[in-house]
Amino acid sequence: IIPVVTQAVGGLYQSPGTDPHKVAAGEDRERPCCVLPLWAFDQFMETAEDEQPPNLGDPDFPSLGKKRYRRIAEYSKEIRALQSSLEVGPTYTFAFWGTARFLDVINWTVIGIPAVTPLDFNRFAGRPPVHVAFYALKPGGEGEHRHLQARKQYVFRAAIWSSTRRPERSHFERLAGMLADSAEAASTPTSKQSGVRKRLALFFKFFEGCTQRVKD
Repeated sequence: IIPVVTQAVGGLYQSPGTDPHKVAAGEDRERPCCVLPLWAFDQFMETAEDEQPPNLGDPDFPSLGKKRYRRIAEYSKEIRALQSSLEVGPTYTFAFWGTARFLDVINWTVIGIPAVTPLDFNRFAGRPPVHVAFYALKPGGEGEHRHLQARKQYVFRAAIWSSTRRPERSHFERLAGMLADSAEAASTPTSKQSGVRKRLALFFKFFEGCTQRVKD
């Protein structure tokens, strides 16, 4: 499947990550990842600081800016020029839909490859959520090509899952910043934390009830 995706959206870096059983205490590690170069974005726009960025819901959005479709060579040059001129001030808008024909996020299923799909996305992602990130990679030591955490400078990072494949409750609480850093803090939650926990408890109770009714 990786070669198919590579052909569809461009060259990629894929790694199963560092084996946790082979990492010494305090040693940096590489997380499992599938990384695409910047030119794998299907479309981009640069808006001057004193201008209004494009509306993502604009029906004409697909026609704006620079597009990759049927002009890959020219587009890759435009991306390289953009990389060399990135600066604070302008708004940079990137659109990415090249993998949409291969991934049905709602049903958490890999699709679109004859004789192979559909496949449960968990076979590739382990379990939800999947983290979608945009980051720059700082230079590593000689011969170091891994995407270690210490080398990453995150611009954007989001956890994604389907309503049909939710993260485990404990994982969701960590994502929401609900778990205290220590037992002492956990034993004395703030009123804000308590309120959020109550709402989450109601959310999971409602969801479990819906799941039970579906099973019945």
